[in-house]
Amino acid sequence: MNVTERISTTLTMTTATTTALSTITEMLTLQETKDVMDGSPNVSPVTLSSEWSRVIRLLTLTSLAVIGSVGNVFMISAIMVEDHLKKIGNALLANVALADLLISGLVIPTSTILILAGMDEDYPQGMCSFEWTLEALCFLVTLLTIGAIAVENYLRLCWPVDR
Repeated sequence: MNVTERISTTLTMTTATTTALSTITEMLTLQETKDVMDGSPNVSPVTLSSEWSRVIRLLTLTSLAVIGSVGNVFMISAIMVEDHLKKIGNALLANVALADLLISGLVIPTSTILILAGMDEDYPQGMCSFEWTLEALCFLVTLLTIGAIAVENYLRLCWPVDR
Protein backbone atom coordinates (compact mmCIF):
# COMPACT_ATOMS: atom_id res chain seq x y z
CA MET A 1 0.00 0.00 0.00
CA ASN A 2 1.58 3.27 -1.03
CA VAL A 3 1.24 6.72 0.51
CA THR A 4 -1.54 7.85 -1.85
CA GLU A 5 -3.70 4.81 -0.99
CA ARG A 6 -3.14 5.38 2.74
CA ILE A 7 -4.17 9.03 2.47
CA SER A 8 -7.23 8.05 0.44
CA THR A 9 -8.22 5.41 3.01
CA THR A 10 -7.73 7.88 5.87
CA LEU A 11 -9.86 10.51 4.10
CA THR A 12 -12.60 7.96 3.46
CA MET A 13 -12.62 6.89 7.12
CA THR A 14 -12.67 10.54 8.27
CA THR A 15 -15.57 11.32 5.95
CA ALA A 16 -17.51 8.29 7.20
CA THR A 17 -16.91 9.29 10.83
CA THR A 18 -18.00 12.89 10.17
CA THR A 19 -21.15 11.68 8.41
CA ALA A 20 -22.01 9.35 11.27
CA LEU A 21 -21.49 12.09 13.86
CA SER A 22 -23.62 14.57 11.94
CA THR A 23 -26.39 11.95 11.62
CA ILE A 24 -26.32 11.29 15.38
CA THR A 25 -26.41 15.04 16.09
CA GLU A 26 -29.40 15.49 13.78
CA MET A 27 -31.24 12.61 15.47
CA LEU A 28 -30.63 14.09 18.92
CA THR A 29 -31.76 17.53 17.76
CA LEU A 30 -34.91 16.03 16.24
CA GLN A 31 -35.64 14.14 19.47
CA GLU A 32 -35.22 17.31 21.57
CA THR A 33 -37.47 19.24 19.18
CA LYS A 34 -40.07 16.45 19.34
CA ASP A 35 -39.95 16.50 23.17
CA VAL A 36 -40.46 20.27 23.26
CA MET A 37 -43.27 20.15 20.70
CA ASP A 38 -45.05 17.29 22.49
CA GLY A 39 -44.84 19.15 25.79
CA SER A 40 -43.21 16.17 27.47
CA PRO A 41 -40.67 17.26 30.07
CA ASN A 42 -37.11 16.27 29.26
CA VAL A 43 -35.92 16.32 32.87
CA SER A 44 -33.19 14.39 34.59
CA PRO A 45 -34.51 12.35 37.53
CA VAL A 46 -31.66 13.65 39.65
CA THR A 47 -32.85 17.26 39.59
CA LEU A 48 -36.23 16.63 41.22
CA SER A 49 -37.76 19.26 38.98
CA SER A 50 -40.83 21.19 40.04
CA GLU A 51 -42.63 19.40 37.21
CA TRP A 52 -42.82 16.37 39.48
CA SER A 53 -45.74 16.17 41.86
CA ARG A 54 -45.05 16.88 45.49
CA VAL A 55 -46.01 13.34 46.46
CA ILE A 56 -43.37 11.80 44.18
CA ARG A 57 -40.71 14.20 45.45
CA LEU A 58 -41.74 13.48 49.05
CA LEU A 59 -41.58 9.70 48.54
CA THR A 60 -38.23 9.87 46.73
CA LEU A 61 -36.50 12.06 49.30
CA THR A 62 -38.07 10.29 52.28
CA SER A 63 -37.05 6.86 51.01
CA LEU A 64 -33.48 8.12 50.40
CA ALA A 65 -33.31 9.56 53.91
CA VAL A 66 -34.76 6.49 55.62
CA ILE A 67 -32.72 3.92 53.71
CA GLY A 68 -29.51 5.94 54.14
CA SER A 69 -30.08 6.53 57.83
CA VAL A 70 -31.02 2.93 58.65
CA GLY A 71 -28.10 1.50 56.66
CA ASN A 72 -25.57 3.82 58.27
CA VAL A 73 -26.93 3.20 61.78
CA PHE A 74 -26.67 -0.56 61.17
CA MET A 75 -23.09 -0.19 59.97
CA ILE A 76 -22.00 1.95 62.92
CA SER A 77 -23.74 -0.28 65.46
CA ALA A 78 -22.24 -3.45 63.95
CA ILE A 79 -18.75 -2.01 64.26
CA MET A 80 -19.38 -0.89 67.84
CA VAL A 81 -21.00 -4.15 69.04
CA GLU A 82 -18.96 -6.90 67.37
CA ASP A 83 -15.53 -7.41 68.92
CA HIS A 84 -13.89 -8.85 65.82
CA LEU A 85 -14.91 -5.72 63.82
CA LYS A 86 -13.16 -3.31 66.19
CA LYS A 87 -10.15 -2.53 63.99
CA ILE A 88 -8.63 0.68 62.68
CA GLY A 89 -9.94 0.18 59.14
CA ASN A 90 -13.46 -0.45 60.38
CA ALA A 91 -13.31 2.62 62.62
CA LEU A 92 -12.53 4.63 59.51
CA LEU A 93 -15.52 3.06 57.77
CA ALA A 94 -17.66 4.04 60.75
CA ASN A 95 -16.39 7.60 60.29
CA VAL A 96 -17.62 7.60 56.67
CA ALA A 97 -20.94 6.11 57.80
CA LEU A 98 -21.30 8.88 60.39
CA ALA A 99 -20.71 11.56 57.74
CA ASP A 100 -23.30 9.88 55.50
CA LEU A 101 -25.69 9.67 58.45
CA LEU A 102 -25.45 13.43 58.92
CA ILE A 103 -26.35 13.94 55.26
CA SER A 104 -29.22 11.45 55.24
CA GLY A 105 -30.44 12.48 58.69
CA LEU A 106 -30.16 16.28 58.51
CA VAL A 107 -29.63 17.63 55.01
CA ILE A 108 -32.10 15.50 53.05
CA PRO A 109 -35.00 15.94 55.53
CA THR A 110 -34.37 19.69 55.70
CA SER A 111 -34.36 19.91 51.91
CA THR A 112 -37.53 17.83 51.79
CA ILE A 113 -39.33 20.16 54.18
CA LEU A 114 -38.26 23.25 52.27
CA ILE A 115 -39.21 21.78 48.88
CA LEU A 116 -42.61 20.65 50.12
CA ALA A 117 -43.23 24.04 51.74
CA GLY A 118 -42.83 25.57 48.29
CA MET A 119 -39.53 27.29 49.06
CA ASP A 120 -37.42 25.27 46.62
CA GLU A 121 -36.42 28.37 44.66
CA ASP A 122 -35.87 30.80 47.54
CA TYR A 123 -34.30 29.04 50.49
CA PRO A 124 -33.93 31.01 53.70
CA GLN A 125 -30.36 32.32 53.87
CA GLY A 126 -29.50 30.63 57.19
CA MET A 127 -30.85 27.27 56.08
CA CYS A 128 -28.96 27.42 52.79
CA SER A 129 -25.71 28.23 54.61
CA PHE A 130 -26.33 25.42 57.12
CA GLU A 131 -26.99 22.83 54.42
CA TRP A 132 -24.05 23.91 52.28
CA THR A 133 -21.65 23.94 55.22
CA LEU A 134 -22.76 20.53 56.47
CA GLU A 135 -22.60 19.02 52.98
CA ALA A 136 -19.11 20.42 52.36
CA LEU A 137 -17.90 19.28 55.78
CA CYS A 138 -19.25 15.75 55.33
CA PHE A 139 -17.83 15.56 51.81
CA LEU A 140 -14.37 16.57 53.03
CA VAL A 141 -14.55 14.15 55.97
CA THR A 142 -15.47 11.36 53.57
CA LEU A 143 -12.62 12.19 51.19
CA LEU A 144 -10.03 12.45 53.96
CA THR A 145 -11.27 9.23 55.55
CA ILE A 146 -11.08 7.36 52.25
CA GLY A 147 -7.51 8.65 51.91
CA ALA A 148 -6.74 7.42 55.43
CA ILE A 149 -8.24 4.02 54.58
CA ALA A 150 -5.99 3.83 51.52
CA VAL A 151 -2.88 4.68 53.59
CA GLU A 152 -3.89 2.20 56.28
CA ASN A 153 -4.38 -0.56 53.70
CA TYR A 154 -1.04 0.25 52.08
CA LEU A 155 0.80 0.13 55.40
CA ARG A 156 -0.99 -3.06 56.45
CA LEU A 157 -0.18 -4.84 53.17
CA CYS A 158 3.32 -3.55 52.43
CA TRP A 159 4.75 -3.36 55.95
CA PRO A 160 2.91 -5.98 58.00
CA VAL A 161 3.53 -6.09 61.71
CA ASP A 162 4.99 -9.41 62.82
CA ARG A 163 2.89 -10.88 65.57
